[in-house]
Amino acid sequence: IAALNIWGWTVHSFFWLGVNDPDPMVEWSNRLKPERMKLIANAPFIVIDEVSMLHANVVDTIDKIIKNCMILYHNDWQYENLPFWWKVILFVWDMFQLPPVVTDRWNDKFVNNKLISYESAFFFDSMAFVNYQDYILTTELVINYRQWADKTSAEILDKVREWTHTYSDIAKVNSRLKKELPEDTIVLTTTNKNAEKINKLRLAKLIGKQLYSFVPKVDSGYPKNMYPIEWDLQIKAGAQVMLLNNDQEKRWVNWSIWEIVSVIDYWWEDEHIIVRIDWEEFTVKKNKRDYVDKMVIDVVDDNGNPVLWPTGKPQTKVVEDVIWSYIQYPMKLAWAITIHKSQWQTFKNVKIDMEWWAFADAQAYVALSRCQSLDWVSLLTWIKPDDIKVNKRVLSYYLKTTCKN
Repeated sequence: IAALNIWGWTVHSFFWLGVNDPDPMVEWSNRLKPERMKLIANAPFIVIDEVSMLHANVVDTIDKIIKNCMILYHNDWQYENLPFWWKVILFVWDMFQLPPVVTDRWNDKFVNNKLISYESAFFFDSMAFVNYQDYILTTELVINYRQWADKTSAEILDKVREWTHTYSDIAKVNSRLKKELPEDTIVLTTTNKNAEKINKLRLAKLIGKQLYSFVPKVDSGYPKNMYPIEWDLQIKAGAQVMLLNNDQEKRWVNWSIWEIVSVIDYWWEDEHIIVRIDWEEFTVKKNKRDYVDKMVIDVVDDNGNPVLWPTGKPQTKVVEDVIWSYIQYPMKLAWAITIHKSQWQTFKNVKIDMEWWAFADAQAYVALSRCQSLDWVSLLTWIKPDDIKVNKRVLSYYLKTTCKN
């Protein structure tokens, strides 16, 4: 089984590739290590989790990746025109969670484009899904393991999820308004601005603890809107932080919540930050992120002549160059985080601050469903009927597939 996690190497390695690239026959071997090409080419089936967060063009890119791995590793052209090279793909999703983030750039590239246009950014509007509907089988997993022990909470959340809730259901949710929970309960809010305000207030309450401030090492010209975290990272011992990388030693994953134990200053090298979770302590070092410029060029032989595929198309390959680098501790304060960053996590207790309103589809549902029971949820503001939003495109696809299967 080859498991392709959306935050892992596979999708991110090819996230730059759009389905309207000038030539899909890209020389993948200079981007994929041979063992990873072999894994994809030989896997009897592939599992992709959280596919509801993938944009339609990324699903089509994965289709290309699989086809090119089969061509390059097995020289197999038999199923070139079938989805995912006729390999069994298991997509796992909950479409009623937060939708893919759509930017103006995405719309310009994939909605207002004369060559290719998607009806929406959702995975089920990808060409791989739309053009091969007869090859796709769907089934609904109906057991709710997170709220398994609290059937009442599970029933309410199911109704909120599918937009079949009643005013009585909302009243039961709002009965959790300002309920007392432990002081270290994480706050889920709708915007980064509100999360930042809450985190600064909590940091200031750590009276008597030394304040450490870390500014990243950044190459000249690195765009400010691409900084992974705020410019000045300020922390203290006892601060609650979220780690923003997948540790190479597999001690933590992206978006894990930890507590800072101490900051140790070594005179011969950079400081080390000691963090703790479940009474186990680890050292976190600075992380380097590169912004890489990529372009596709023709493959030529020793005489400068183009190298062709059996179809007669010229072979191409990706070349890249590091433009900017960013070095900083991969963490941010996390007494409060946005609902978007909480989507895949389970918490012991949460306080939900909807601020003025929910501005995105499924924000209320995702926030309310982070705990094993609504008894562990406290609302800082009312949940209004208008806060419960379900994407109509998602609802339509869900009803169509569940009725069909």
